[in-house]
Amino acid sequence: MKNLTLAVHDDFLDRVRVIAAERKTTVNGLVREYLGKLANEEARLADTRKRLRELMDNSTAELGPDYVWDRGEIYADRMFPRHEHRDLRGGRKRHEPAKHEIARHIIPGTRFCLSGQVLAEFYVNVTTKPRIRLTLPEIDEWLDLLDRYPVAAVDAALVRRGVFFAQRSKLDYFDAALIAAAERLGAPILYTEDLNHNQLYGSVRVMNPFRPN
Repeated sequence: MKNLTLAVHDDFLDRVRVIAAERKTTVNGLVREYLGKLANEEARLADTRKRLRELMDNSTAELGPDYVWDRGEIYADRMFPRHEHRDLRGGRKRHEPAKHEIARHIIPGTRFCLSGQVLAEFYVNVTTKPRIRLTLPEIDEWLDLLDRYPVAAVDAALVRRGVFFAQRSKLDYFDAALIAAAERLGAPILYTEDLNHNQLYGSVRVMNPFRPN
C-alpha cells in the first residue's frame, strides 16, 4: 500500500475529523473509501461504454431507408404540436454511416446524463418505428446500461422549468424539457439536432454533433 500526502485547510480538516468520528473511522479511512468508490465507478462506466458500443454495432434492429425519428408521432394523440427529432445514435450504419461513426465516439467516450423523457421516447420509437424492431431483451439491455448514468426524473418541478424555457425561448415544450433536465443534472452541453447549434439556454449550451463543418 502506497502513502498519499494531501494538503487541506485546517477548518476543512477539523470538519472531516468530526465526520470520521461519527462514522467510527479515520480521515485516512474516509479518503480510502472515497478513492475506492471513485475507481470502481470509473471501471463500471468503462465497461458500460464498451457494452454500449457493442450494442450499437451489433443491434438486430434495422431502421430502413425512410426512417425518421419523429417525436411528434409519440405525442400525436395529445395536445402538443408535432416536432421532428432524429435519434442521436444516427440510425443503422448502412443508412447514415457518417452519423453512426460520430455517435460511436460520442456515446461510449463521453460522460453523459439522460432524462426519463428520453428513455420513454427511446422505448416507443424502437418498438414502433424501425423496419426491424429491437427485441425486448435488447431493449432491457439498453435500459440497464443507460440507467447506470444520471437520469433526471420527470416531475412537476421539471415540467414547470420546461414550460419556462418553452415560453421564454419560443420552443417546442418537449425540447425545452430536455434543456430543463440537462440544467438539473448540471450538464453544460445538450446534444441535439433540433435546436440552434451553439445556442445557450441558461447554463446549457446546445451542440449539434452531426452539423457539417
